[in-house]
Amino acid sequence: MYDSCPINEKNPQINPTGLHCMITSSYSVTIPKPIRDILNLSPGDEVIISSKHKSNELIVQKFSGNSIENIMILNERGSFRVPKEFIKFLNLEIGDIFSLYLNREKQIVLLRKQS
Repeated sequence: MYDSCPINEKNPQINPTGLHCMITSSYSVTIPKPIRDILNLSPGDEVIISSKHKSNELIVQKFSGNSIENIMILNERGSFRVPKEFIKFLNLEIGDIFSLYLNREKQIVLLRKQS
C-alpha cells in the first residue's frame, strides 16, 4: 500500500503526470486514458480508494487482493464514484480539480485537490 509522503515536485518517490481531472455533478472522477493504460485499468476493474489523515489527496490503486479500504468499480469511461465519506472528509465539491501523480512503481494514482 501507499506510504504517506508529501506531494511536491521535489519528491523523487512520486511523479507529476501533468494531467488533471474534475469532480462531476454525480461526484465521479474519470481517470484519464493515459493513466488507465499505464496502470492497466479496464472497465469493470476494481480500484481501492483511500486517503491519509489531514491530507487533500485521494489515493487510487488497482485492487489486487484483500482490502478493508473502499473498493469501487471503473465504468466504461474509466470513472469511479467518490465514496460519500471522502466527499465529506476532504470537503469535496462539484467542479473541484485534481492533479494526478504516479509513484515510482506506477501503481498508484494520487489525486491531489488543487486549492
